Amino acid sequence: MPTNPSVTMKTRDPVCGMTVDPGASRFKSEHNGHSYLFCSAHCQKKFEADPAAFIKADSTPPMVWTCPMHPEIRETHPGKCPKCGMTLVS
Repeated sequence: MPTNPSVTMKTRDPVCGMTVDPGASRFKSEHNGHSYLFCSAHCQKKFEADPAAFIKADSTPPMVWTCPMHPEIRETHPGKCPKCGMTLVS
């Protein structure tokens, strides 16, 4: 049975750059006819306060590395979580 590409494809949160699963994300906003998905309510609220700050046609969001156990840890490079030592994921 063919899969629905919109469910299996991942997208990036325009605020933090984290990968978002469209089938699982509960956080969504519409702006100028486009849908945007977010990893959290925090990123959604930040976007809704100033969408223009996060929508850039010619730029790719930077890679963000975070701890699976401590999502508040965000780095621009791979490494270990300073709180628990787990490997950061992108």
